[in-house]
Amino acid sequence: MHELNAESALALTTLGQNIETARRRRGLSQKLVCFKADITPQTYRRLIQGDAGISLGVVLSICQVMGVEKLLGNMLDPELDKAGKRVETNKPSSEIDDEGRCVPFRRPKVKQPPPKEE
Repeated sequence: MHELNAESALALTTLGQNIETARRRRGLSQKLVCFKADITPQTYRRLIQGDAGISLGVVLSICQVMGVEKLLGNMLDPELDKAGKRVETNKPSSEIDDEGRCVPFRRPKVKQPPPKEE
């Protein structure tokens, strides 16, 4: 896994803190949440500390235990994605090719540099 930037690391830490707050508000013990989510206490601690190695399935299991799994599905709600809407609105839907035909617009492929060898 590649290293996360500061904003992504903060988002994971915030998610972990929010999960911990939700658990406490519901009066659930860590032991009970871990048992019902079928995870170890160590995994739970890693999650609330913002560990990027925790699977989405673990997050979903914990959300199910607390009854908030629908919130997870709303994370990238297309209606709330203002930046994505802006890009979508400003991009052309088609273009004219070299032979004068109207074809769907395709972004040019950007050649990615090869991964660094360690």
